[in-house]
Amino acid sequence: MSLTERGYADRQWGNFPEIRQVLETRRPSEDNYLSSAAYRRSERLPDLITIATLVIENSEALSSIDVEAGQRDLHRLVDELMDHLRVVRDLSEAVRAAADKCGTSAMASRAS
Repeated sequence: MSLTERGYADRQWGNFPEIRQVLETRRPSEDNYLSSAAYRRSERLPDLITIATLVIENSEALSSIDVEAGQRDLHRLVDELMDHLRVVRDLSEAVRAAADKCGTSAMASRAS
C-alpha cells in the first residue's frame, strides 16, 4: 500500500507542524548539503538498520559462516552505520546553528 501525496507529507513533517507551515512548499537549493552524495547514501540507512537488527537478533546463526569473511562484513556494516551517524551529527549541528540564527533574528526583530 502506497501513501497518498498528502499522507507522505504528513509522515515526512510529523512532529514539526510549525516548521511545516513555513517550509512545506519550499525546496532545497541544488547545491545544498541535502543534495550531496552523503544524502543520497543515506537512502541506504533503512537497509542497514534492517541488516543490523538481523545481526543482533540472529548472532548465533552467524557462527555457520567463515569467521574472517563474516568479520569483514560486520566491520563494513559498523563502518557504514558510523558514516551515517556522522552525517546525522553534521545535520544536527547545522540545524542547531540555523535555530540559533533564527532565535537571534527573532529577538532582534522584537527589539526593534
